[in-house]
Amino acid sequence: MLIKDYMTQEHRVCDEEFAKIEECVNVGNFEKAKAAFEAFKAHTLKHFAQE
Repeated sequence: MLIKDYMTQEHRVCDEEFAKIEECVNVGNFEKAKAAFEAFKAHTLKHFAQE
């Protein structure tokens, strides 16, 4: 797999994780939103470090 393809895939995963946060907030499930944010934050920081 090319680096470009890997990074694109990782970016999509980060986008999907962010969408999960928004869904949780929209229905008022703030505990689940907080957990989803922690997963998003960890993955995003890993992604940034790789860039």
